Amino acid sequence: MKRITALWLAPVLLLAASATACEKSNAVVEQEQAKENAQLCVHGCIKQSDGCDIKGNVSTDSSKFYHLPRTQNYDAIKVQPEKGERWFCTEADAMANGFRRKDY
Repeated sequence: MKRITALWLAPVLLLAASATACEKSNAVVEQEQAKENAQLCVHGCIKQSDGCDIKGNVSTDSSKFYHLPRTQNYDAIKVQPEKGERWFCTEADAMANGFRRKDY
């Protein structure tokens, strides 16, 4: 009886280990994708990419501000590329492109 139990548990343990390995590799893939997106959006992107959630907004007087997730009015702000607005992955990239942080 013990031998049958041991033989039955081996595949179950193997599947559990495989699932953990897949989860880790998915996390690694997501991190690599975020880094790749960040490199592509150094000058700002016209479409939002994974990990690039900073909104670069141009006001009516041509002032350039960036907005971080979870800040006031973030959800209401729309990025309009035709006005020179962009998505950024890092605050440093937004600042390097002439945007400054919006103070609320």
